[in-house]
Amino acid sequence: EDSEGNLLFDRQPTEASEQVISERTATIMTEMMKNVTINGTAHAVGQRMGGITEVAGKTGTTQNNADGWFVGYTPGLITGVWVGLENPAFASVYPLPFGASRSAAALWTDFMLSAGKSEQSQSNSFGRFNALPPDINDMLDCPDYLPELPRVSWFDKLFERLSTQKEEPSDSIEEKPRRRSLFRRILDEIF
Repeated sequence: EDSEGNLLFDRQPTEASEQVISERTATIMTEMMKNVTINGTAHAVGQRMGGITEVAGKTGTTQNNADGWFVGYTPGLITGVWVGLENPAFASVYPLPFGASRSAAALWTDFMLSAGKSEQSQSNSFGRFNALPPDINDMLDCPDYLPELPRVSWFDKLFERLSTQKEEPSDSIEEKPRRRSLFRRILDEIF
């Protein structure tokens, strides 16, 4: 309803929906999106909402901050907020001073905190996600970053594999195995 009580939308029951991703994939994605609100670009959302409910979401910002959005969800409610310029060309003339993490995500948080004050929407606005199954928890238990990135190119991998290939000893001195050409070894590596 709008502020004058006019009905804007009435949700009608729908037919059974089709599941498009597995429950396992959804659980992993939710855990990744929760991390966005804890350690990522939307960490302010997690700080403001963390004591009340679990939150997951993703920010997005286009060039010159012409568009900023945050789509976030709790266990019972998903909401998206967009801020930006009607015409992206204005972004070069009137650039917004900050991205989605400080605009759309902040508005989303304000909306969710307001929605949580209503008894009718409180049960949908707040809650906790299901605990991670042990196998997923173990899989996701990895460092947030590596102190130093590995610098192994495919070229290094190729020659490492070639240098570790051992020729089998032959019984006869005359029966020396023929070494494969570099091109053949590259093809074998690829296929």
